Amino acid sequence: MSQITSIIRVIPPLVVYFAVTFTLTVLLCKKLGYGYRAGCVQGFTAASNNFELAIAVVVSVYGASSMQALASTVGPLVEVSVLVLCVYGMRWIRWKWNWTG
Repeated sequence: MSQITSIIRVIPPLVVYFAVTFTLTVLLCKKLGYGYRAGCVQGFTAASNNFELAIAVVVSVYGASSMQALASTVGPLVEVSVLVLCVYGMRWIRWKWNWTG
């Protein structure tokens, strides 16, 4: 049961991180005059992380059965889910703002 609690505690900060990083990057790109394609690429690049590397480091430092390793494996699951939602958000933003390029 404590593993589920640990996972649930890790998810909200990750969701906030991905959403805020993506949104701020896209808004900055729009403000600086970049086109839609560049804004998308920069937003997804800024929001995505190297969780594969993080998992390898955590497992080597704390061990595969540690709570740290469990928490770090949640990262990619949350990342993919949030970034898929960002795809739909970007499609809506492109239509709403009539953002070209």
